[in-house]
Amino acid sequence: MKKAMLLVVALGVSIATTAQAADPPAAASRGSSEPTPQEQAQMLADRAYQAFDRGDYTTAIGMYLDSYRLVPVSEVLFNIASIYDKKVKAPKQALEYYRRYVEAVDAQPDLLAKANARIAALEAASSSPAPAAATAPAAPESSAEQPASNAWSSLRIAGAVTAGVGAIGLGVGVVSAMVAKSKHNDATDKGCSGSTCPNDAAASTERDAATMANVSTVGFIAGGVLVAGGVALFLFAPKGASSPKKTGVVVTPSVDPRGAGGVVVSGRFF
Repeated sequence: MKKAMLLVVALGVSIATTAQAADPPAAASRGSSEPTPQEQAQMLADRAYQAFDRGDYTTAIGMYLDSYRLVPVSEVLFNIASIYDKKVKAPKQALEYYRRYVEAVDAQPDLLAKANARIAALEAASSSPAPAAATAPAAPESSAEQPASNAWSSLRIAGAVTAGVGAIGLGVGVVSAMVAKSKHNDATDKGCSGSTCPNDAAASTERDAATMANVSTVGFIAGGVLVAGGVALFLFAPKGASSPKKTGVVVTPSVDPRGAGGVVVSGRFF
């Protein structure tokens, strides 16, 4: 008499298989109550299903293996492969049991197609390159390999700023000179000749012209000195590791005994 064995595939796929036919053992013919191997395999398969149903996949796999040792039905191998594949997420073991099922002589055509499909998918996944690791940020270069940017910037930036201020001073000188010339022309039109003017209005215009001329002179002098000092500081600033760690630029106003104004630019290295 043949014995039907019910096995449950992972993810709810049911498989009905028929155990290999076997003549009743001699013990059964003598009225023994000891279960046959087929009956023991069926009980283990039932307990494996119960373990699978409650999520105890390790126990389910162990009982399916015990059932297979008693009665080697190939669908048990498919069940084990499915649990490893879909539930335990162990592709190596899943591949092993899928391949064993494919090699079984009693493999069913529909399950054989599913097993081959999963084998192809698992092999493709295992052979695909692993995701590239996130690129670690580049380690900062050692101080010996880095250019001495701090020393370079502190001096040259100071030089550039000084030259920029000087350029502004030159611009003030140019504008002031134009205003002074315009006012001097106005004073001349009003009758002034040198410092002699016919009236207070003309004299006031001439004084304004003189004031703007002085402003122009100071702007030209200060601007020229600052531009020259800034350019010199920028060009002759030390480079490399020997550069001083701290620098300073000092701009000092200067007036000579004749009343001419100017500035003195000096650099200090600490």
